[in-house]
Amino acid sequence: MFQPATARGVKKPQENESPEAFFLMGNCYARLKDYPHAIAAYDNALKGRTDFSEASANRALVAALIPKKKKEDPDAEDPDTPPDDVKFDDKGKHGKSKKIDAAMLKKQTAALWMRNLKISPADFLRRKFEIEAKARPRKALAKP
Repeated sequence: MFQPATARGVKKPQENESPEAFFLMGNCYARLKDYPHAIAAYDNALKGRTDFSEASANRALVAALIPKKKKEDPDAEDPDTPPDDVKFDDKGKHGKSKKIDAAMLKKQTAALWMRNLKISPADFLRRKFEIEAKARPRKALAKP
């Protein structure tokens, strides 16, 4: 039964296996994006033939494709550590006090309400006219 290359892994060089076979195996692993196995195959090819320039070049290319592990940030803290010290700023308590004109406050509140309104002007007017129509007493239609 056929076993995929990733399940078999790279085997150790045998007497009957040539460096070229390991070089080709490394190319296959590289195409499958199985970079650690590809590097191992290129290493086996270089063990059999130390002057194998293609294998060493491909090994360097594949090694560059392996993502590097990020260095831990020395300033990063463990999220479970408690804070060092809690300090409160009292400067904010001594701010300036100012009286607000009631008319100005009403105007600002109305402007803020209109900005936050999530309805189209047409729907707003339609609803307003419906409420006004319900509030007006209906006149009885006179029959001729």
